[in-house]
This record gives sequence, structure tokens and C-alpha cells, in this order.
Amino acid sequence: MGPKVKAPKKKAEMTDAETDQVIKARMERGRQILDLREKYYKEYSKFLTPRQIQRVYELEKKSMKRLQKRAHISHHKKDRHSKHRRQS
Repeated sequence: MGPKVKAPKKKAEMTDAETDQVIKARMERGRQILDLREKYYKEYSKFLTPRQIQRVYELEKKSMKRLQKRAHISHHKKDRHSKHRRQS
């Protein structure tokens, strides 16, 4: 899947046009993900049962959550480190 779409500024600082752009980018990314899932569902269904395909999607979701958690933790460590440096 593609890179995560990030807002250029804090949500409260964004203009309506920027907010609109972020929303449209998220919708496009959602479409791309759906297209990929449909494509691979057709491929998987050639050699996996629906239950097995469901298990693939569950494992994918679990992996994505784990990666998001790692990214979140890493991001906060960087924030704390940079704040600590600024105070010094």
C-alpha cells in the first residue's frame, strides 16, 4: 500500500482548501486499497477458500496495526528527543 497521507499542518491551522485536498487524497487512497483488495481476492480465490482469504485479511490488519503502533512510538520518541534538545 502507498505512503500514508499526512496533513501539511495541524488540523486547526489548515485552510478549507487544504482540508478538502487531504480528504480527497484519503478517499483516493481508499479507492486504491479497495482496488488492490478486489484484485487479490480474485487471485486468492483461485487457490484459497473464502475462510482462508478472510484469514489473510485478518493477518494483514494485525500487521498494519503493529506497524502503526511502532511508527507512533518511534514518532513520539523523536518528539521527546527534539523537545529535550531545545530545552538544553
